[in-house]
Amino acid sequence: MDDMGMQVTVEYVTTTYDPATGADSETITQVDVMAAPPTRYTEEEPDGSVVLSGSLLDIPGRSLAVAPSTADRVVIDGDTWAITEVERKFVNDEIGLYRLHIGR
Repeated sequence: MDDMGMQVTVEYVTTTYDPATGADSETITQVDVMAAPPTRYTEEEPDGSVVLSGSLLDIPGRSLAVAPSTADRVVIDGDTWAITEVERKFVNDEIGLYRLHIGR
């Protein structure tokens, strides 16, 4: 996946509270990585009603020094996506893949 796929930007978001103003501020650190193009998924009940849907984004584990979290975001083709879940797929003792559940 390092030589193919698409470039995406992972935005690591750190929120800081300022007691003097009572406001939160965000600091964003951006990391550009290659990823497999997003794929859609849908989970349905036996009666066919949709209970969950969204998109999955796979990023090689060695591409990120820090694991993403649900506080972070992903930018794909200029669109910002929320990370709703992070799955870690291991190869031996190392993270081989981050599977991000993303939505807008």
